[in-house]
Amino acid sequence: MNREALTKNEKITYSLGFVGLLIFTGITAGLQVALFSMDRLFLRILTTTGSLRERRQAKRLLGILRLGHWTLVALLLSNASAMTGLPILLEDIFDQLTALLVSLTAVLFISDIIPLSIFVRWSFPICSFFVPLVWVLLVVTAPVSYPVGKLLDRLLGKRKIFSAATSWWLCF
Repeated sequence: MNREALTKNEKITYSLGFVGLLIFTGITAGLQVALFSMDRLFLRILTTTGSLRERRQAKRLLGILRLGHWTLVALLLSNASAMTGLPILLEDIFDQLTALLVSLTAVLFISDIIPLSIFVRWSFPICSFFVPLVWVLLVVTAPVSYPVGKLLDRLLGKRKIFSAATSWWLCF
């Protein structure tokens, strides 16, 4: 599209779309790291010993973590799809080089560094809040993410019960 031909409303729409995609990529990137770094044994313990709210949150998290690679592929596919759209939206507002530079800088700080530090710091409440979004992404990306996830399960195996925090004694 010709940049000069864009109306003010169209520029605002493209800019808001860019911000929305940027927030979405931050959420999916944060979920990738935070979800798969959670101690599953700790979550299982919380399902019986935590407060009512913690039990409910832990059960919700275990529900999507049990899907293993399917969840991971759905998050990665969603993140990659959204990141692909970022420079495309900006290309209609700026020249290609500026769009690429703005997109890369925004992704680095707003979509990666800040969300990852927030999600890892408060992984339990934030990830449990986004469980419904993960379910939507699982359904939407299922035609691609489910077969790829199952293939990864067969090739790499499913995640074991042990975690780094609980299996340190296996080293001895």
